[in-house]
Amino acid sequence: MSSLKVNRKDLSIVCNVPTSKSYANRLLILGALSPNPFTIKELPPSTDVSTMISCLEIIGLDISHHENSICIHNSFPECESEATELSLETGDGGTTNRFLLALLALGSRPYLMNLKGDMRSRPMKEMELVLSQCQCQVSSNSGDISIQGPLDYKGSIEIDCSKTTQFLTAFKMIEYKCQGVEFHAKNLDTSKAYYELTLNLIDQIKQKSDFITPPDHSSLGYLLAAGLTLGEVHVKNCLGADRYQADSIFLKLIQEMGGSMKIDSDGIKLKPLNTLSPIDIDCGGFPDLVPTLAYLCSNCNGTSKLRNLEALTYKECNRFEEIKILLTLFEVSYDVEGFDLIIHGSAKKCKSKTYHPKPDHRMVMVAYLFMRNNNGGELHEIQHVSKSYGPFFEHFS
Repeated sequence: MSSLKVNRKDLSIVCNVPTSKSYANRLLILGALSPNPFTIKELPPSTDVSTMISCLEIIGLDISHHENSICIHNSFPECESEATELSLETGDGGTTNRFLLALLALGSRPYLMNLKGDMRSRPMKEMELVLSQCQCQVSSNSGDISIQGPLDYKGSIEIDCSKTTQFLTAFKMIEYKCQGVEFHAKNLDTSKAYYELTLNLIDQIKQKSDFITPPDHSSLGYLLAAGLTLGEVHVKNCLGADRYQADSIFLKLIQEMGGSMKIDSDGIKLKPLNTLSPIDIDCGGFPDLVPTLAYLCSNCNGTSKLRNLEALTYKECNRFEEIKILLTLFEVSYDVEGFDLIIHGSAKKCKSKTYHPKPDHRMVMVAYLFMRNNNGGELHEIQHVSKSYGPFFEHFS
């Protein structure tokens, strides 16, 4: 465990936001299936991504590295060379584990996926049921998953997306190598942009095999929230919204809250506001942005409502409950209606706090914003920011 003493002080940030792990892990799976050499540039400093690359190399993919770019030179399952069970340390990432599970189902070698942390209790059963239907041998034991293909099924299968679209994404990416099977969405009510991103990338790989990972709008949210409340922020490598990243809605929400950004060829520039206007919004399409929005709503002049937050209960921790813990710690008044969160904003600053978050990168980063905006404190478990935003504390120093 690592910790950080946070002080309340002036902030001025000029940086490049990390690139998107959502894009990167999708591209890694599609690259692993490509019959041609496949290049991915500007990979993010993310443990989810580095774990994915390590697992792909272990299962036989020939990957060359150059700075933050890679090239995949062969494909799966053609790269399989042995029949003995192969054990993989797959980490605690949702995309890493779910995407890998579907990929491994194409092979004939038995694999054991050793999941870590809260990933051992996060939803995976839906995928196991589909794989069993497709004649794969799949079982789980204390959070680890055994899988042996090859996937063999003719027909159409519905994938329940009520907990996450990652289930459907995982199967859609392998669909074109699964002769005769088609995967379709059921209960596609949240995070639709992530599924549209998947379909867009699948279309793109039909024409090209060289990709540049774009800036990550989930990470951008922390910087822009800081720009509205803590000090001037200049993000140099982001030039506007990305329709395939749901969290880019934050650029629109900033305007609704009264903020004014300058966006040009030099990036995004934002200065703090004395008064933020409250918002009322359905967050089902962008659950990863909710912790950051909860922080901003606590600083608004009035009452905000964040609706449709059930998807937060299936994340690295139960973020719905953890956000309430954080609001209580920082003396922010709120009410709960089902899975809606009503936050009563205030300019009041509380005293220094100590926070021991669950091992969840997004809760660590938003807690830092709360501390920086109040009177500081001691923040623990800071190592978890490496999951999506490795240089977070460097940028905020």
